[in-house]
Amino acid sequence: MNYSISQVSKIANVSKRAIRYYDQIGILSPNHINDSGYRVYTTKEIDILQQIMFFKEFDVPLTEIKSILNDPNYNRLLELNKHRNALIEKQNRINTLLKNLDQTITSIERSTIMKDSEKFQGFKEQLISNNEKLYGDEIKQKYGETQIQDSYEKVRKMTKKEYLYAEELGKKILNQLIVAVKTGNTNSNEAISLAKMHQEWIKIYWKEYSIEAHKSLVQMYVTDDRFAAYYNNVVANGAIFIRDAVLANLS
Repeated sequence: MNYSISQVSKIANVSKRAIRYYDQIGILSPNHINDSGYRVYTTKEIDILQQIMFFKEFDVPLTEIKSILNDPNYNRLLELNKHRNALIEKQNRINTLLKNLDQTITSIERSTIMKDSEKFQGFKEQLISNNEKLYGDEIKQKYGETQIQDSYEKVRKMTKKEYLYAEELGKKILNQLIVAVKTGNTNSNEAISLAKMHQEWIKIYWKEYSIEAHKSLVQMYVTDDRFAAYYNNVVANGAIFIRDAVLANLS
C-alpha cells in the first residue's frame, strides 16, 4: 500500500517536517517520487519509521540510528527483540516506583507506619537499573556476576539514612573534584581528601572492598568513554584527575 507523507505523519504521529528531515539525513527515504513530485511511502518505509521511533524512545542519537540501519548486518527482528527487552525493564522500573508510591499514599491515608527502607525501594531499584543499563556488561566482565549481584543486593538493603548519605556523598565528591582539579596537584590536601571520599563512597556500594579493585575501577574512568564523560562533564580532565588522585593517595 502506498502512503503520502501526510498519511505517514498521521499514522505515526510524527510531523511531516521530521519525516522530511529523516530523508535529508538519509535514514528514511521515500520509496519513490511520483509524477507530481510527491513523496510516496510503502509498508517498508513504515517499518523503518517504526524502528526509528523505537530507537528514539531510548534516546539513541540519530547519527547512531543511521549507522545501525545502514549496517549490512542489520537484523530487524533482533533489534525489535532488544527494544522489547528494554521496554520490559523500563516497565518493571515503573511498576516498582508505582508500587512504592501506592504504599506511601496508603500509609498516609490510613495513618500506618511505612518502614524507612520501603520508602526508597523504588529509587534504589532505579539506581540499580540505570547502572546495569549503562555499565552492566563491562563491570560484570571485570568483576564477575557474583560480585556485582552482591553489590546490588547491598543497595537494596540500604536504610533510608544510608541511601541519603550515599547520594549526598556522591554530590560532595563531584564538588571536591572541581576544587582538587584547580590545585593541579594530585598530591594536594584537596586531592587526598577527594581520594578518601571516593573510597568511602565505594565502600558503601561494594560488599567487599579492596584497594586493587578500587584502582582497577578508576582506570575504567579513563578508558571507558561513558565513565570519562561523566567526570569530564563536571570539570575538564576530571576522569584522569580522580584516577590519579586515587592511585597516588590510597594504598
